[in-house]
Amino acid sequence: MGAGAGINTYVRNSVQGQARRAGELRADGLPILVDCGAADEFLLHDGAVHLHEVVTELGIAHSFRLVEGAGHVGPEAASRTKDAIRFIGAAVTSRGPRPTVGSSNR
Repeated sequence: MGAGAGINTYVRNSVQGQARRAGELRADGLPILVDCGAADEFLLHDGAVHLHEVVTELGIAHSFRLVEGAGHVGPEAASRTKDAIRFIGAAVTSRGPRPTVGSSNR
């Protein structure tokens, strides 16, 4: 965020801050997956749990998986990555094509 960025800038731009736009997220219906190993070496599981709590509190539908014993990488990573790719594929397929900025249907 650069030098001089304050806490308000961080909160506005953080994932948790963005989740505060709950009405927009619910209206869009975008499928959300939060997946993290409970033994993540970078302690990302703390943030994943916090995000899960925030979106739950705000009533935003999501899938949450905290994999006990799993780290950031390791034997579970390959299958979890494949599951995440399937999740994304299903989400994109169910939503259908969306027009891009500047496109027309002529």
